Amino acid sequence: MSNNKTAVLLFTRTEAQESEQKNWGHHIGKQGQRNIAKKLIRHSLLIAKKSTLPFFTSFGSEQIGSSFGERLANAIENVFSKGFNKVIAIGNDTPNLTSNLLLEANHLLLQNKIVIGPSKDGGIYLLGIQKEAYNRVAFVKMQWETGSLLLDWKNVIQKSNQSISWLPELLDIDDEKSFFLFLNGKRNISLRNTIKKIVSGFQNSFLKINHIKQCSYILKFSQLRAPPTPF
Repeated sequence: MSNNKTAVLLFTRTEAQESEQKNWGHHIGKQGQRNIAKKLIRHSLLIAKKSTLPFFTSFGSEQIGSSFGERLANAIENVFSKGFNKVIAIGNDTPNLTSNLLLEANHLLLQNKIVIGPSKDGGIYLLGIQKEAYNRVAFVKMQWETGSLLLDWKNVIQKSNQSISWLPELLDIDDEKSFFLFLNGKRNISLRNTIKKIVSGFQNSFLKINHIKQCSYILKFSQLRAPPTPF
């Protein structure tokens, strides 16, 4: 295998786990959220394949470690062990991520030890790292899944004097607010329309169920009322 080999790693929970962890709107329901998670995971798989770079997946049930940092570190080390010396790790909740950005990250890793795609919430949506720049201890200690993660990376990179490149900032959809911003955005029309259909279907079901519950409550309440007092 070449000494200059890059692999993409999709590190993600399963769609069932995502539906339990994420909240894109109470009106969607767990099944709706699971369907959305499935579409987002599939989107990440498709862009990884389209990049033509070798890629690997690490789903929740396959991940090893007691913390997010440990699980991601183990997954990256597993890719390194296969002979790759550069890894581009992505998740499933950045719908505007494209295969072209993966290829750009790969190109930037030829000149820099680390490539980071910052997300609008203070986290990161992509991490490209050369094997020689990887430090497990520092990696695991990062404040993963928080709004302080990007700042952590900046501090570590500054202290270690590693060369770094930055990709454009993108939106992660990990809560109801960011999900709403995506649905009302102008990028990735095909995926956005597909998810809108899922939301619309479950939203209509939610409204129908609540309408039935309200009607049942009104009927029950009216039956319990005493008859009007005659004058």
